[in-house]
Amino acid sequence: MTEPDPVNHPPHYTVGGIETIDFIEAKQLPYHLGNVIKYVTRAQHKGSELADLKKAAWYLNRHIEQREAALSRVMAVPPHQFLPAWSNPLVCSLCNTDHTAVGGAR
Repeated sequence: MTEPDPVNHPPHYTVGGIETIDFIEAKQLPYHLGNVIKYVTRAQHKGSELADLKKAAWYLNRHIEQREAALSRVMAVPPHQFLPAWSNPLVCSLCNTDHTAVGGAR
């Protein structure tokens, strides 16, 4: 039997036949979600299980907060602002606003 490699293949990341980093990379997970997977998969195999689960929850909550903030920024822009300039009618059918003063008649 080979000796464990604590640097390249730590035993707490190789349990179950697939290394955690390989799973994270295969799924192309972003940083925060990769850390969620890392802490959940090692929780029962390294140090304090509860501490690792709390770390996973922290990263998941941070990811959710960032996604919600990004979504709220997108939702704050009125829908007609996403329309190309050439499609801007004299009176916008989405917000019932006369846009001729802003974009001019085309």
